Amino acid sequence: AAACGFTGCARAPDARQAKVREIRALVDASRLEQAEQAARELLSGLEERDPPSLLRAEVLDLLVESLWKQGKAGQGEILTLANAAVRTRERLQGPDHRDLAGSLNNLAMTLYRRGDYGGAKPVCARALAIQERAVGPADLSLVKYLNNCAVLHWETGDYARARPAFELLKERVAANT
Repeated sequence: AAACGFTGCARAPDARQAKVREIRALVDASRLEQAEQAARELLSGLEERDPPSLLRAEVLDLLVESLWKQGKAGQGEILTLANAAVRTRERLQGPDHRDLAGSLNNLAMTLYRRGDYGGAKPVCARALAIQERAVGPADLSLVKYLNNCAVLHWETGDYARARPAFELLKERVAANT
């Protein structure tokens, strides 16, 4: 079996995508240690065989998310991984692609969990702006981005920005329920 857990995985893009879906399901189910291990295995196989790709960026995002959700944001490697996902998406998809917002959100959450609020705020704001341009101002997918930005403003004592962000968040949730 290949490093990604599937026989012939390196030659079978469908198997790699299936593995990515499996890792996403593990993260969504809060089976974070398993997600971390599976993402590391798949990433190892990709790095050995492939140049930077959107698949690699997606796996990096899943690994970073599993790490910060486990409380491992303080580990040195996580910033390198998060920044690699952002750089890959910027290079391959451009600076305003919707998927980049997810990578930026992971970077912002990592910085936030490390206590680097000053670093997290502009990254979070950029993720929100990209997502809003991609889906429109009323889309429910903006809720997590709005929440993250509002919390960052609140945590840094910037209540003048936090309150309107929380009010907008409240409006968007009410409009979509």
